[in-house]
Parts: sequence; C-alpha cells; structure tokens
Amino acid sequence: MWSGMLGRRPLAAAGRAKRRRTSRLVAAALGFTVCLLASQAAASQTTSARAVLVRGTLPVRGIPYLPANSLPALYGEYRPSAGLIRVWVIREELYLPPEWAELPFRSPAGTRTRAYSRPVETGEGPGTAYALRDSSYWILAEVPPPAGDSMPFLEALVGRLAYFAAQAKSPSDLSLPAVLEYRSR
Repeated sequence: MWSGMLGRRPLAAAGRAKRRRTSRLVAAALGFTVCLLASQAAASQTTSARAVLVRGTLPVRGIPYLPANSLPALYGEYRPSAGLIRVWVIREELYLPPEWAELPFRSPAGTRTRAYSRPVETGEGPGTAYALRDSSYWILAEVPPPAGDSMPFLEALVGRLAYFAAQAKSPSDLSLPAVLEYRSR
C-alpha cells in the first residue's frame, strides 16, 4: 500500500510545479500585453488635425513684424481647430532683426528649413511669429494663443509648400495648400 502512494506523490508534485510554471508564463504574457497596450495608448495620444485655408492665396505687399517694407508676398489664413493662423510666403531674401531667435525645427523629408520665432501681439492676444527659411522662399506665420502647439502645423505647411513649389512651372504658379492635415501633439 505504501509503495503505491509513494509513487503518486512525485507525480502530484510534478503536476503542481508544471501548473506553477504555466501560471508564471501566463502572468508574464499578461504583463507583456498590458505594457504593449499602455505604450500603444501613449503613442496614440497624437491625433490627426486639419487646418483649412479660409482666405487666400492673395498677392500682398508688406510683411508684418519686420522693419518697414513693401515686400511682395502671397498671403493666406488657415483655420485649425482653434484660432486663425496668418501666413505669408516671400520669395525675396529677408534679414531678420535680432529679436528673432533661432529654434529647433524638424524639417520634412526632402527639405532643409531653418526656423526663427519671436513673441508678438496678435488680434487674439499675445502670440508667436515664426519665420521659416526654405531654399527658395521664406514662410512667415502668425500664431495666436488659442492655436496651441503650432510646430506640427508648420511642419505640414513646409512639406506641402515644398511639394507645390516643385510642381509650379513658374514662381507665379505657387499657391498655398487649401487643406493641411497633420498630427497634433
């Protein structure tokens, strides 16, 4: 009788050990899945946004936030989810006064853009003016406070405008994109 019971004990212990290993594997897989889902949730906090050109492309003379000038430019106004972003595209060379500070800017693929900014007073309160230098033109943008983080918008504008400039047969064919889609942060 003892011999039969002794034979079963090691099998029972082996079964418990196997269940413990299985439990640990399930716990590890569950932990990995939770971490994966949490990282995907964090990455999905960027949402797609859209800005629509509500006015423009208009030829104008004179650029704000620079010393008195009558430089020719293309002008447009974009409406993102909040605020109104005013944009000028200038083909002439600009010389920025010292109050413009250079800032890091992630240029879209195929472009090399330098960026500058300075605080300004907009119609909606204190905002920021950005001057972006591409190889063949400048973009000046006035961003009011309700517009929030403007870098994704500016990155999309630089990329689309570079595409439009490459497609234009002459400088007068350039126009502002009617819709800009970008990832807001």
